Amino acid sequence: RIFEVGRKRPPFKELGTVKRYYNAINDYNMRLMALSRSATGGSLVLDCNCGLGTDSAPQILNKIGTDIISINAQKDSEFISNPLSIKEADTRHMKALVLASPGSTGISMNRVGTMMRVFDETGEPITDEQLLCLFILYLKPKKVVVPMDVTWLIEDVFRGNVTVEVDSPFPDPDPEQMEFVVANPSVGPIHRMLVEKDADLTYYQGGFVFKGISWSPDAIMGSVLLSQFSSSNNMSEVLSKLPTYFSEKKTFRFSCSQADFARMMDANLPDINPMAVYEDKCWRVDMASGGFFVAFDKDQEDVVNIFAESNDKLYLISLLEVIDGLMEKCEAGQ
Repeated sequence: RIFEVGRKRPPFKELGTVKRYYNAINDYNMRLMALSRSATGGSLVLDCNCGLGTDSAPQILNKIGTDIISINAQKDSEFISNPLSIKEADTRHMKALVLASPGSTGISMNRVGTMMRVFDETGEPITDEQLLCLFILYLKPKKVVVPMDVTWLIEDVFRGNVTVEVDSPFPDPDPEQMEFVVANPSVGPIHRMLVEKDADLTYYQGGFVFKGISWSPDAIMGSVLLSQFSSSNNMSEVLSKLPTYFSEKKTFRFSCSQADFARMMDANLPDINPMAVYEDKCWRVDMASGGFFVAFDKDQEDVVNIFAESNDKLYLISLLEVIDGLMEKCEAGQ
């Protein structure tokens, strides 16, 4: 756009500089190797989708002793990458490869090496939040940053309320130093919080940021950690031990302004005796056995969307009644 007719060009003193970083791949690989614990890798089927991961993931996994089967591990700018969804049509090929190598897990990366889809030993894809549970159990982080709408299972796993034994080379953190940080579920607040808190692990929309390697999601380091996890743990067995959480979604329409609704929310929330309330243009409310998340609808200004969750069905039913009462008080904004 700087070449548009009539557009004023900036003076040369305001121009920045561009430098080509020729040694980026080697420096990244060396840094990742330095961060890797002594644990050796397990068996893994890895799909690099002909992207940036081809320069790092297979090489590092080999160095830590992973029994690796690599596919699409060559650079190809014209390659049509495979989606990372959990739809059966998108996972069929990887599932077949994992099942053909008994005891293996599987990982598919996107082309830039930031996101991944993980498959357990049965070839089944696992959800992003299940993967977050595995990282928390294995890494034993002191500080975790997550979006406010994350499942309450994650917080219970982090705080040790869910007991699942996992073999890990990482030490148990000091409980007094542990911090579970929730932020507005958008990239800006999440990133600001991970920097401010110097978080060990950050999660947002399927991406995982690990301390000491990058400020962006890193599926390459994630694949190394999962390979080491699988060398001494069975992923599907660990996931099977996680409790089931029940959830419901509701939508409410209000007749006041968003500012008045927010004011009434803040005024009425203490009446329901929450364990904790987090507010940043939306609300996460922790209750005795679960909680709920409230956010304004992106398309309709007079609508809020609610996600409620509990590990007890009966408690969830009573929680929904509490939410109904809260919304009735806030609906008119007075």
